[in-house]
Amino acid sequence: MIRGQPRRGPRIARGRRRSTWAAQVEKRPPVSKRAICAGKSRVLNKVLGESGAIRSQRKVIFQLTNTFPAMPYVAVHASSSFLPPGLFWVLFILVLLFSLYAQYKVSSAYGKNSQVPSRGGITGREAAEAVMHRAGIDDVEITETDGHLTDHYDPMHKRLVLSSENYRGTSLAALGVAAHESGHAIQHKVGYKMLDFRMALVPATQIVSQVIPFLILASYFLVRGLSGMMLDVAIICYAVLTLFQLITLPVEFDATRRAKVQLVELGILDRDEMPGVNETLDAAALTYVAAFIGSLLMLLRLISSRRD
Repeated sequence: MIRGQPRRGPRIARGRRRSTWAAQVEKRPPVSKRAICAGKSRVLNKVLGESGAIRSQRKVIFQLTNTFPAMPYVAVHASSSFLPPGLFWVLFILVLLFSLYAQYKVSSAYGKNSQVPSRGGITGREAAEAVMHRAGIDDVEITETDGHLTDHYDPMHKRLVLSSENYRGTSLAALGVAAHESGHAIQHKVGYKMLDFRMALVPATQIVSQVIPFLILASYFLVRGLSGMMLDVAIICYAVLTLFQLITLPVEFDATRRAKVQLVELGILDRDEMPGVNETLDAAALTYVAAFIGSLLMLLRLISSRRD
């Protein structure tokens, strides 16, 4: 909080138990914050637009497999294509560099702010509980899981899953991630249309993510690369992935916006602690942008080849 400004409520003593925190939440406003969902899967893999795979309907979060190069081989002729090979490779390199930069930013920002403890000493679990409590959500289970940045909200089972480092952590990064995931729970409760749209796309995305690796493999065994019906199938698959990644942008940005507001209003973080949170969440947002741009580039390349 900026010096000279009155606090919105009594400060939560450091190290208080969750029960104490939950009791006091009744008397104070809630909070939330933009978290780094983007770090859930490596940007480089996402940007290359490869075999984007939805982990599962329960997680409603896609992760792309580690297949490189993930570009199906297609014959593209500069004379008739709106995206000739030379231009494509220039754009590809630019997108690749942007994806590497985004991955570096999210890794460094999270690593830096995960070492900065919040003044209130609230854990990620407590922050998530407080944010959802203020929104009137009391039917979502908060659980702990292994792994690094494996945090997600499961709308099918109404379960908010936090990695151990964020579930138990009291750092700025941990609170941001927890509040961000709570933002998804709030979206689910209020019927946020873009989240519903993304959930509806999950089954189709799961299917195409299983088909794409076979198309990529087949393209290197065919003399002319992908053509005809196989090329059409590849275009449809990448179109579904690109649409999914496009819809993901407003969903993640909105969850972050909700989270940031709640973190301050609930008093979980002071205003002068927010720069660390903003740095982490803004870096995470870049990874989603990079994923969409990369997938769109692959789709345009396939469509360009189809026009030959």
